[in-house]
Amino acid sequence: MNHKRGAFLSRDLVANTEAVELLCRIRKWISATGPACLVHPLGFCVVLLQKNDDEEWRFHVWPKGARRITGMPALIHTHNKVVESKILRGEVANIIYSVAGIAKGGAPVYEVEYLGDRYALGSANVLVRSGSRVKPTAVSKQLIRVNQSYAIPAHVFHQTDVAQSMSVATLVCMHSPVPGAIQLIGLDGYPDRMAFERRRCAAIEAADCVGPV
Repeated sequence: MNHKRGAFLSRDLVANTEAVELLCRIRKWISATGPACLVHPLGFCVVLLQKNDDEEWRFHVWPKGARRITGMPALIHTHNKVVESKILRGEVANIIYSVAGIAKGGAPVYEVEYLGDRYALGSANVLVRSGSRVKPTAVSKQLIRVNQSYAIPAHVFHQTDVAQSMSVATLVCMHSPVPGAIQLIGLDGYPDRMAFERRRCAAIEAADCVGPV
């Protein structure tokens, strides 16, 4: 599949199109193309819709109920690109953190590496413990509902909260990369290096999780 053509998305189109229409468009594209769908380590499904030298467009689905976390239950993390997300179904809470380095206490910082294409089955995520320890402090929490959007700057620590009582779908654009490692705030008691593969799920089943359009 040619991800450079993909679902023909643009930031202007998404900003000016209702969530229900975007969700319908994505469902039709998934049905027609049968794209790969992998489960993110934090338990939500990821479908790559479109990718070029400037942008990556992804469809994220959190099925209703408990989500299986792979590797480490570490929710606070950064991205090495700007992340813009529009809510297509349900709602999410985005929490931004201020992070201060400390010599003792706190939590260890891990850096994220990818062995191969993160969107290909069989590629591995690797978490490598750095020498840093930090104390995170929540500085803002924003609840975002259907048709609303939010953005996260590159290398800002954040956490996305999605209630288990609902199914949620978002449309995500990642762009404007900034050099530097992707990081997450981990937990003590885990290995210094962990590698794991993302498991497969069916893209159309992920889309069906959020109910009919």
